[in-house]
Formats: sequence, structure tokens, C-alpha cells
Amino acid sequence: MEVFFDRINIGQEIPPLTKKAAPKQLFDTWGRTEGVLHPGFAGTDLEQKLKEGSTKADDSGASSIHSRMVVAGNQIMEYISQMVTGWLLDPQAWISGGKLSMNFIKTTPPNEVITCKGKVIRKVIENNQKYLICEVWVENEQADKVAVGEIAVRF
Repeated sequence: MEVFFDRINIGQEIPPLTKKAAPKQLFDTWGRTEGVLHPGFAGTDLEQKLKEGSTKADDSGASSIHSRMVVAGNQIMEYISQMVTGWLLDPQAWISGGKLSMNFIKTTPPNEVITCKGKVIRKVIENNQKYLICEVWVENEQADKVAVGEIAVRF
């Protein structure tokens, strides 16, 4: 892995990863299976209908909430991790010692195509450990940033 660290230059881009955010059906299925509903719908008619066992979107009113649904932040962070592990020669450098910090600045609706991007901004040697520090971000279909952050990969 040291060879990989030494070959990386500041400013070098991480190969982007483009994904389609989770489909609406996944939200419906997961929410009903787990009995979990977005907190914004707690105490509403929709919550009551789901508790009563309604399974049809029309019966529960679920079809009307899709315009307000958003992709969870942890899913976007999983896409960032997938981008990083695909870039590294040995993903263990990320898995065993990587750090990720993200700020979400815009919502992402289900089924939207998003692209994860990143670039190396620093190389750090600290306490006999080598780190690549990279800025990372996620763009929606309009190339607007929906999340920004930083990763540290330990070698």
C-alpha cells in the first residue's frame, strides 16, 4: 500500500461513481417491514393506516408522500465508501482505518441519479502513519452539490 500512497499526487481526482438513489419501492417495503415511518409522518392519518395494516399505497396515502421522501444520508455515505474502495488498490486501507465526515446541503429524492466525486487535498504523515486526505462530494442530476465532506484513508 505504501507504493499507492507514494504514487498519489495532491489534486488527483478519485474516479467518480454514478448511482441511482434508492427507488421509492425500497422505502415502501423497508418502512412497512420494519414498522418504521419517517418522523415527519408520526401522528398522521398515514401512520394510523399503516399501523392498521394497510398494504396498498392508495389506501395508506403513501403515494402522496413520495414527493416529500428523501434518500437517507447513510445511503449517500455508502456510495462514497463504494467510490473509495473501488479506487484503492487495497480497500483494507479504507475499511480498517478510514474516516468520513459529511455535511448534507440539499435533499435527494428517490430514483435520482447522483454522482460521487473526490480529490486528494493533502498527504499527511503522523505518528508513523500515512494518510491521504480527500475532499468528497455528491452531485445530483443538475450538477448541484447535495453533500460535501472529507475522508481520511490510513496506510
